[in-house]
Amino acid sequence: MAARRDSVSGFAERVLAADIKALERQAEVSQANLHRLTNQYFRTPSEHGCSQNSRKRTGTGLSTDEFKCKKPVIMPDIYTGETKWNNYIAHFVACADLNAWSDSERLRFLEARLRGYAQDVYMGISAEEKSSFLSVVSALSEIFDPEALVTSRKAKLQSRVRSEGESLASMCSLICKEVLEVYPGFSTEAQDELALDCFVGALRDRDIRIAVRRGRPKTLSEALNLAIEFEAIDQSEGVLRARRYAHVVSPQVDSQNNSSQCIDRLEAQVNKLLEENARLTEMLNEAGGTHRSPPSGGYRPIQCWNCGQWGHIRRFCPFQAVPEQGN
Repeated sequence: MAARRDSVSGFAERVLAADIKALERQAEVSQANLHRLTNQYFRTPSEHGCSQNSRKRTGTGLSTDEFKCKKPVIMPDIYTGETKWNNYIAHFVACADLNAWSDSERLRFLEARLRGYAQDVYMGISAEEKSSFLSVVSALSEIFDPEALVTSRKAKLQSRVRSEGESLASMCSLICKEVLEVYPGFSTEAQDELALDCFVGALRDRDIRIAVRRGRPKTLSEALNLAIEFEAIDQSEGVLRARRYAHVVSPQVDSQNNSSQCIDRLEAQVNKLLEENARLTEMLNEAGGTHRSPPSGGYRPIQCWNCGQWGHIRRFCPFQAVPEQGN
C-alpha cells in the first residue's frame, strides 16, 4: 500500500514538473514575442498604421500588452475592508508567489480584488502611491491597520479580564490569538511569555490568580493547567463550605427558637411572681394596718422590734415562738 502511494505521489510530481516546464517555455516564448513586437513597433510605427499614442495605457503607466499573463493557479480572495488587512495581504502575497506574479502583476491583481470600501480607499490614494505594489500596500496599511489601532489593541490586551461564563480554555485561546496579531514580529518564546502574563492577569478570582503565580508556570499551557486545577479545587471547597454552613445554620435556628420560647416562659413566670408579691403586700398591709401607725398622744409609744406593731416590746411579741432577751 505504501509503495503504491509512493508511486502515485512520484507520478504526480513528475506530471507537475512537466507542466511547470511547459509553462516556463510558453512564458519565454511569449516574452520573446513581446520584445520582438515592441522593438518593431518603436522602430517602424508608420508601417503598422499606428502610433505610440494609440497604445492603451493603464493608470499605472503600463500598456495592456504588458499585462497579458498566464492563467493564475489560484486567485486571491476579494477584500472589502471588513476583515483584518494583515491577514489578507499575507494571503494575497502567498497567492502571488504561487502564481509567480511580477510586481506590476501583483499591483493589477490587487486592484482587481478590491471591492466596496476598500476600492473607494484605493481610488483615493495618489498616483505616486499607485506606482508600485509595495507603495500601494504601505498606503493601504496606514488606513486599514494604523499604528494607533495597534497601540489600542495592545492596551486592551493588557487590561483584559475574564468574562462571566467564559471558560479558561477559551480565554487562553483568544489571548494567544490576540498576542500573535498584536506582536507579529516577536519570537515564539516572547509571544508565549506575553500570553502567559496576560492570561494570569485576566483571571478574575484573586485566590486562583495568586495560586497560579505561586505555581511559577513557565509556559502558557502550564498556567492553563494550574488555573483549571485550582478552579476545580475552589469549586469543590465551595460546595463543602455550603454544606457545612447548612448543617450549622439549622441547629442555630432551632436553638434560637428554643431560646425565644424560654424567654417567653421566664417573662410569664416573672410577671406571675410580681403579681403574687403585690397581692401578698396588699394582704399584709390590710392585716396589720391598724397597728402600723403610731398612736396619738403626748407620750412616746412603744414599738416591737420584731413585728413592728405598737403597744408591746419584742420580748413579749406574740409572733415569735421563743422569747428573746432585748429592750
